[in-house]
Amino acid sequence: MPLFEGKSLFQLTWKRFCEYGYRENLICITPEEQKEFVQGFPAILEPGMRNTGPAALFAAKHFEINDRCLLVPCDQMLGDETAFFSQLDLEKPRLTIFGQECKEFDSSFGYFLTEGERVTQFVEKPQVRPEGDLYRNSGLFLFTPKLLAEESQLARDFFAGNMSYEQLPKLSIDQMILERSHQLYFQPLGTSFVDLGTLDRLHGFLGKEPVDSHCRNEQECAIGKA
Repeated sequence: MPLFEGKSLFQLTWKRFCEYGYRENLICITPEEQKEFVQGFPAILEPGMRNTGPAALFAAKHFEINDRCLLVPCDQMLGDETAFFSQLDLEKPRLTIFGQECKEFDSSFGYFLTEGERVTQFVEKPQVRPEGDLYRNSGLFLFTPKLLAEESQLARDFFAGNMSYEQLPKLSIDQMILERSHQLYFQPLGTSFVDLGTLDRLHGFLGKEPVDSHCRNEQECAIGKA
């Protein structure tokens, strides 16, 4: 939906990375059934919709084993884009997630605890603020296909052709690999961010509640154009 500057959230995300010098490296990952929404953009088309874990593995299979890949959600708004890009470090070939330091706790979000540069624990939507160095999970994830294979038997089987896309469990990348890793690092996001992945959050961000203009989708399918 073209809600921001006449653009969709996906188009805004693409524009953001282009403006900071990443145009030649960008590629979109989207299900085959939604390809009409990314016409004109280089894209990897998933056979289905099976959550971010299968999406990451399917995309990784298209790259060289040591390519550094940054998985970026397209349903976010960044507070200070310059601050984010000024400290974005993609040079170190290691599993890395990005988070915002928790200054205002909200139990509706996912977090992780850190020690030094390492992630020590994921905490999904806790009711009480955990003790320690707490960061809100932004969903950005830096990896190489080789690192995924080293961390996950599922990844090794899929890359080797011993498991089909349809056989991959419908898990987030956090559940599939990151929460199980003992070699996971983090980078501070460098700015605040707003997650607009639900209609309620989108309407809250826009500051209004449209009337008779949307429906809630609780099924395992996409809402697209009729």
